[in-house]
Amino acid sequence: QHVVVTDTGIHRWWFSTSAEAYYIASDIAAQRVQSWGIDPDRIHLSGIPVHPKWTAPLANRDALLAEWNLPADKQIILLSGGTNFTCGPIVTIARQLVARCEHCVVVVLAGRNKKLLSALATLPESAEKRIVPLGFSDRLPELASLATLMVTKPGGLTTSECIAKHLPMVFIKPIPGQEGHNAKRIAAAGAGIITTSTRNLIQTTASLLADSARLDAMRAAAESLYRPGCQTIVQHVLDSLSSSTKV
Repeated sequence: QHVVVTDTGIHRWWFSTSAEAYYIASDIAAQRVQSWGIDPDRIHLSGIPVHPKWTAPLANRDALLAEWNLPADKQIILLSGGTNFTCGPIVTIARQLVARCEHCVVVVLAGRNKKLLSALATLPESAEKRIVPLGFSDRLPELASLATLMVTKPGGLTTSECIAKHLPMVFIKPIPGQEGHNAKRIAAAGAGIITTSTRNLIQTTASLLADSARLDAMRAAAESLYRPGCQTIVQHVLDSLSSSTKV
């Protein structure tokens, strides 16, 4: 049994005395697992694995912008509220962002939320292509490559995908617990900013979009957080199986 922890923090639900290996995202989580009595040799600081397409090089940028029907002369914000987020705040956030940030387009990642997609489709900002509603897609790495920043709930996999793309993040009022751990770690590293209200989020995002030096610093910070989790974990499991076979 090999345990891959998909959040920065870790709690006792992850604990298993029979696990041969733990794959952990942060030093703090590794120390916590060790405090449970797990042998340090079984704890591996791997990062959180993401699909290989998140680390694939970007194709021709201009061609991708044209394919997605996105403007080359505007900053692109990806907005995601999480699977359980109600459509009201997301609609409000999207509208206030384009009202405050004149040179931006907001792509709303609505997934399979038909209510949210319907609400967005009727907006005048959508008709003007300032807000772009997007349903479920397996091509989000392309959009992340084109984006200036991501406004999101700080889930473990979402933030890891942004890190893999070196994409600055603005967090929507993290829920205490796992989201809070993820957001605090990324904010401490300089790759993300935590906001506590819609007003704070709009002000923070507008300030960031106007500060190219800070955006560059956040991209560099996100790059420094990246670990090749998928490759590390696969190789370790293969090595483990190889050793077992020899025995």
